[in-house]
Amino acid sequence: MSLTLNREIGGVKFEVDFKDKVCVMMGFSGTGKTYLLRTLKSCLDAQEISCLYISPGNLSELGVSVSDLKDLIQRNHPRVVLFDNASLYLTDTLFQAAFMVCDYIVVGTNYLNHTKLKDCGYYAIDFTSDVLRVMRESYA
Repeated sequence: MSLTLNREIGGVKFEVDFKDKVCVMMGFSGTGKTYLLRTLKSCLDAQEISCLYISPGNLSELGVSVSDLKDLIQRNHPRVVLFDNASLYLTDTLFQAAFMVCDYIVVGTNYLNHTKLKDCGYYAIDFTSDVLRVMRESYA
């Protein structure tokens, strides 16, 4: 099982291979997490793979509040959920709802102490001017 994005888009070469059902990207602001998640969403939409991109900034576009996200995921059964800026809203309950119905979950966050994610792959982003790659990390 793998979620990959290996192509050039808009002058940026993406080298992304998420090998886990749950992929957690941690990094400081400005490292490329949101850019990658939005690009991944566009590519999945183009391939007609059901995907839900969730960010505090797009809740009104989705027509929901944070408290409605669990129901939205359970109703839509997306194959992929992309949680952007997850440290602001992701709870254990919301994560479990996504885990039960999705093939892949990708979490972009500045830190991880807000919830206990188990059986995850942790990824770091390396984004230079024209290449964005993710690397699987091991955190003990």
